[in-house]
Order: sequence, then structure tokens, then C-alpha cells
Amino acid sequence: MTHQDGPRREYCSSEDPDVVSSTGHAGDRNLVWAFSNHGIYELSTPLMGEPKNGLPQAK
Repeated sequence: MTHQDGPRREYCSSEDPDVVSSTGHAGDRNLVWAFSNHGIYELSTPLMGEPKNGLPQAK
């Protein structure tokens, strides 16, 4: 199949082995999730503050 800009590539093909297909944000934990062809990654950044681990505090 061709496209006006050249051959059309399949989404998440082997030509793009490190593509991130989606992300998620856990605001209560200061974490970002990245979903790629090779796995699910849990990321943190100093911009969000220290990541919160463990169980939430009981109220």
C-alpha cells in the first residue's frame, strides 16, 4: 500500500521497535506509565516530586 508521502508503514511495525503506544499518569503516586512494543515502564521525574511507594495511609 502506498501513501502520497511514500509507502505506508504498519502501526507498531518492526521498523519502529521502540515506539511508545500510550502513556498513563498516576497523580496520587507521582508516576508515569509508558506502554511500548517491548513492555510497560513505570517512570518518575523530579518535576512531579518523589514517587510514593507502599500502601496508602488509612483514614
